[in-house]
Order: sequence, then structure tokens, then C-alpha cells
Amino acid sequence: MAHHSGNTLPPLLEDFARWLETREHFALGDFELSRAPVDEAWFEDAAAGATLTRSATGFLRTFDGSQVILVDPGAGAPLAIVLLDSEGEFRTIASSPEEFLSLLATATTGVFELDDETTPGWRWTRPRPCSTGSSGPG
Repeated sequence: MAHHSGNTLPPLLEDFARWLETREHFALGDFELSRAPVDEAWFEDAAAGATLTRSATGFLRTFDGSQVILVDPGAGAPLAIVLLDSEGEFRTIASSPEEFLSLLATATTGVFELDDETTPGWRWTRPRPCSTGSSGPG
């Protein structure tokens, strides 16, 4: 997988961003695209904050002010998707863009603003049962 540099997104997330821009605002949850840079001031530990901001870029911002960022862990690993919550805590949501989109599609990211099934467009991401027209065996 190609590493991120600066404010670029990997092709899969770039495709997702283009697709999302064609949807109504907040159609999939209480978030919006945001490529805002990560601010070192977000972290209590200045050294950790400086390291993270050098290897990260913004991706989404939630309604409560939390930020979802892409972090390059180095060593050829895929980008990690990390939540910087509005209280200044951070945690990994997914270990790759593919995993993140899979979690987002099934509303299982563990982030309420991303998993809100009441948003109008959320159902667009859910798999639909196939109907063959038969009533089953027997």
C-alpha cells in the first residue's frame, strides 16, 4: 500500500471521499470530510503530539469536534485510522483504510457519530437480503 504524504489520501479513501461528497450533508452520520492538519496542542504529551502530527493528516471531523485522522505507522504498514476525541483522548479505530470502510459500512466503528443508524443515508451502506422469489424448500 502506498504511504500517505502530506495531505493526500490513499486511492480507496479518495474514492470514498468523492462518493461521500455526492451525498446529502451528514447523510451517513454526524461527520464531514475534513483534511485539517492535526494540531500538536491536542495532546498533553508534547513529544507524542509532535510525532503524531508529523505522520498524520486529518480525514473526518465529527459533530462533537472529534477528528478522525490517518496515521502512517511506518515500516510499510497500512495507514491506521485514529480517533482524536473531543476530550483529547485518542484510540485506533482501524488498522487500515479497508478495515475502516468495512466498520463504517456496518456501523461498528465504536464511534457513535460514525455509527448512528438513524441518519438518512446510513441504510445505503447496509447489505440487503437477496430475494429469489421462491418461498424456500418444500
